[in-house]
Amino acid sequence: MDEKYYTKTRRYRFVLDSEDDCLYFNTLRLEGFLQGVKRNEISRIVLFIHCLEDSLLKENGLFLSLCGGSKFSCNPRYLYEYIDKYHPDYKCIWVLKDECTPITGNGIRVRRLSFKYLYYMARAKYFVNNVNFHDAFIKRKNQVEVQTMHGTPLKTIGLDVPGDFPTKKSEQKYIKKCKRWDYLIVQSKFVADLAPSAFHFDKTIMETGYPRTDILYQSNNEPEMNRIKKQLGLPTDKKVIMYAPTWRVKNRFELMLDLEKMKERFSDDYILLLRLHHFQPKAGVEQLKTGLFTI
Repeated sequence: MDEKYYTKTRRYRFVLDSEDDCLYFNTLRLEGFLQGVKRNEISRIVLFIHCLEDSLLKENGLFLSLCGGSKFSCNPRYLYEYIDKYHPDYKCIWVLKDECTPITGNGIRVRRLSFKYLYYMARAKYFVNNVNFHDAFIKRKNQVEVQTMHGTPLKTIGLDVPGDFPTKKSEQKYIKKCKRWDYLIVQSKFVADLAPSAFHFDKTIMETGYPRTDILYQSNNEPEMNRIKKQLGLPTDKKVIMYAPTWRVKNRFELMLDLEKMKERFSDDYILLLRLHHFQPKAGVEQLKTGLFTI
């Protein structure tokens, strides 16, 4: 296959080499593309990918991302590690802002919005994310997207949040991204019941529980607990209380705990761990009272 596409300012060429089963991409201004592309350019490129033949899809291709490629963790990680161990025939692609971020297993790391990112996005059959992929992503026929989510919505979420979508256009934009999902993984009927209103989701809901919580059952033993404590620099002779609040307002955080009272009552036997949401500022946390560990 050798197809050419044109815009007013660019010429794109897709070449499929049957001998090494690779898709080559050429543009008159490839250097500018690799250094950083504008949103409208991404939209055009993904549109061209969408026009490629369905035969280019890799049935064993798995494309994984979370929180815009910020880290290697959460539900996509533990789903990936299971697949990597028990189904090694799948080719797993991990999307990262920094492709030098270490991962386990045999996955391939690619930088978000890079050339390889677009290449594998065009070829992969399955997509896994705990948030939505970027706006310009156009899902091709026969591609399958699994949404794992990343928390328990004890507060309102999605379309149920008052004021989160000030215009009809922004609301429709969000619904369109949620419509790309084929499967939604949830941890309870409580969350499953929220899906129709919060996401306008009407496809398959899987009440399987979160992949990331399996480890709490598999590794619930004292040797593993002590190993983790040592790794984090925590005292092994004390029990752990973990406080991981969700966010209410971006870039604002108020510790809703009386540390003095907690220290007075529990410090002989317990330590307190604090894990903030990434929407909450980390500045100032290090100035909190001793006896509070942040992770």
